Amino acid sequence: MAWETKCGKAVAYGLLSYLTAYLKTHYPLEFMTACLTAKSDNMSKLSIFINECHRLNIQVAPPNINLSERNFTAIKNKNKILFGLYAIKGVGDAVVDTIIENRRYEGFDDFLSKTKESGKITKGTIIKLAKSGCFPTKNKRNFLLRYANKLFENDYKNEIFEERKTFKSVKELKEVWGIDTDTIKNKQERLKLFNQKRKEKFDNEEVDRTFKKEDARQKYIKEFSSKYLQEEFMWEFETLSMFITYDPLKEAYKYVTPWDEVDGGEKAVAICVVVDIKRKKDKNNNAFAYLDLYTPYGIIEATCWARQYKNFNDLIKKGNSLAILGRKRDGQFFVESIKTYQQWLKDRNINN
Repeated sequence: MAWETKCGKAVAYGLLSYLTAYLKTHYPLEFMTACLTAKSDNMSKLSIFINECHRLNIQVAPPNINLSERNFTAIKNKNKILFGLYAIKGVGDAVVDTIIENRRYEGFDDFLSKTKESGKITKGTIIKLAKSGCFPTKNKRNFLLRYANKLFENDYKNEIFEERKTFKSVKELKEVWGIDTDTIKNKQERLKLFNQKRKEKFDNEEVDRTFKKEDARQKYIKEFSSKYLQEEFMWEFETLSMFITYDPLKEAYKYVTPWDEVDGGEKAVAICVVVDIKRKKDKNNNAFAYLDLYTPYGIIEATCWARQYKNFNDLIKKGNSLAILGRKRDGQFFVESIKTYQQWLKDRNINN
């Protein structure tokens, strides 16, 4: 009975292997789209599948506001797979539903107009969508600066001259506006002169208002930039948990051993981008750091003790591409030495 059970499992696994191989061979785009969707919550597996897409000459592209669905989407005529809207960090069900329900969008202004009433699309959401690549643009920074200007114009109330239908008193006309009320008795004539005087004053103050508005605009843009437009090289990673449009490690993929295949206690080289640094002090008050490293096979947590941190702290900066030699122990990576990724490529005569 046990032998029959084992045989049955072997047949089942064999059949599954045959079917997946058949689908991958004859329907590679659809097969890889399904794989990405199935592992969308597992970054390490996702990275492996995206690498496989590259090997198969299938383009994996950032999400698109008009074309992306909730999950990964195959664009057959372009041999391309689009990231799903759910993959964008901080974009939940309500936002995704609003985006899909109101499509198609003829441009950014149309998007703002169609989604405004829902109340689900906030400033923060739009910034995340833009950073992920949802809105087609060659320059995300300029796109977000234009958006900041729209926000400023909406918040800053322009003063527009309006004619008044009455005035407070004859005393005001005479003392404040210099109107000869002793000679001019007709109320409509007085009102007409009152509005003329107000309009002259309004026009004379236009330059001053413009300067004040531009000062306010510059202050607003500066604060917006400081809060939202730093570390542009990390925007895609921050919103999609990986680099898609520009992968800084693409030259190294075929030379790198998957992290899962490195045995405990062994030394290995991690080709990586530093995506987070947690600096600490040891009992002797020496600085050390815990590092989150983006690799072709997901995020690796690394420890850089005080001696190594002192020797290599000039290289340990967020966004830097590095080659780190270390030892794997209990699933952790302990740093021994570091060089730049470019130097690592040069040492191996790898053209980049």
